[in-house]
Amino acid sequence: MTRKKRKYTRLVASKWAELRGLWETGDHGLVELSDRYGVSPRAIQSHLKKLGSVKGAKAAEMAAVVQKEILREALGDQGTLVLRAKATREAAYTNTVIVEDLIMAQLALAQKDPTQAFKACNCGENARTRGGSIGAAARYQIARSWFGQGHSSC
Repeated sequence: MTRKKRKYTRLVASKWAELRGLWETGDHGLVELSDRYGVSPRAIQSHLKKLGSVKGAKAAEMAAVVQKEILREALGDQGTLVLRAKATREAAYTNTVIVEDLIMAQLALAQKDPTQAFKACNCGENARTRGGSIGAAARYQIARSWFGQGHSSC
């Protein structure tokens, strides 16, 4: 009976580096790497042990990089976030000023014509219940106490 002679393969440094990278990601086993590069599993074990390489050592590092990239893509860059926040704040302020101006116009109208007090009171109530500004809610209370004198119609 004749023995089958082993085939020895010598890898260049770049191939060993590639193999080591695959091993350290943790996605490939010895048998898979052995089949892929034509080197025995024992030779791979010896070489990686000599280099101090551990299976999956880079997996956590790669996961952190991937997570950071996903967050960057989802949120955009810091400048975009700042611009969005400023635009939102400016829009909220503009809308608050509009509501406040409308309420003050109704109060001025009610001051000139007391029969319009109910209209001013309802305007304040609408602004308060629809999430108007703090100033609008405060003005509603002022209008209610000034015109309504505690009447339930306001």
